[in-house]
Amino acid sequence: MGLAHFLRLFEQLRLPPRELAQRPPRESVRQVQTALSAALADPAFCLDCLESDIRLPPSSRSSADLVPFAGDAERGIRVALGYWGPGAAAGPHEHADWTVTAVFHNALMVQTYDHEHARRTGELAPRRVFGAAVGQAGHIYHPCLHDPRNPTGTWSISLHVVGPLHSPTLAMQGIQVRGVSTAAGDSTVGDSTDGDSTPSSDPVDRQLARIAADGARCAQVLALQRWPGDRARRLLEALFQAGSGPARRAAAAELAQRYGIDAWRASDLPPPRACALDTQLEHAWPGVELGVVAASGEVSLVARSRHRRCVLLRTGPRAARALEFVAAHPSFEVGALPGDLAAADKVRLAEALVEGTAFRVGGPAGGADREVETWNVS
Repeated sequence: MGLAHFLRLFEQLRLPPRELAQRPPRESVRQVQTALSAALADPAFCLDCLESDIRLPPSSRSSADLVPFAGDAERGIRVALGYWGPGAAAGPHEHADWTVTAVFHNALMVQTYDHEHARRTGELAPRRVFGAAVGQAGHIYHPCLHDPRNPTGTWSISLHVVGPLHSPTLAMQGIQVRGVSTAAGDSTVGDSTDGDSTPSSDPVDRQLARIAADGARCAQVLALQRWPGDRARRLLEALFQAGSGPARRAAAAELAQRYGIDAWRASDLPPPRACALDTQLEHAWPGVELGVVAASGEVSLVARSRHRRCVLLRTGPRAARALEFVAAHPSFEVGALPGDLAAADKVRLAEALVEGTAFRVGGPAGGADREVETWNVS
């Protein structure tokens, strides 16, 4: 079953047109769930989804967290992939309309909350936690509060079939629930069915969209390990050309290991430069604000704009002073990183910054310092 065959299901089930603002029968939503789970066992469907998503312009990720690559415009149904870095969580949020979600790659864990309790009290009351492995699908039919997360140390990918937004969320009804994000859930799914959304006019948002796109490419490289053959090779080559930092390195390593292709030699792109204690690093994104988030025994370097936040690097608390220094200095020498870090630790941290595309090798050391914000997330 390819992607086109799956999309015809919405018409075959006679799901209501968008303008009728009708919720389909629950049995129809269950049938979509069953079909999606079956489709994920078919390499043709999975590669169709990845290829369609890889073709999306990076700028499209500045306007929504989930960017549809396909769907049914008449019925307002959108299909999108979601990308979850190691340990990433969406935060508690609400879905007011139907949706079907599956694990496309790796695994996810979901905490659900009592929706009626939240409506009455404005407080979250946990209900249950469940895990889902690759190929497993589920659905939401009635309004739901939940918090999906990636409990693993590598990238995960989710696949979403999202119905049109007709029902009001609690926030739309003036009910504020403590700890619930309104910047997630139904409102963060792009409205187009082919990624043709209007990019943000904020240049920082557009830069963060490029960062998000490169993170997605890292996950796509990992997902492609499941399928051998020429089509997967062509997609890896496309990811190598389009990616930067860790995505390009990952694609090059996969091409070398599986197909014996030296992607660096075959392209005009220079291989990555190694770091040393006397290496000068400079901020690669002028105008993008960096900060440090401390939570759950981890410290993260974060880039943010007025509308979104992007985690660039996670590490242990021993590197907290070094990350605060990194966030405060537009350029610096690797050996100047402060804190209880050995020389080899400083070099590894610098290489991670370069791989993550936050900093690049070269440029003068020094430069004007800027104030760094430190956020503690409970």
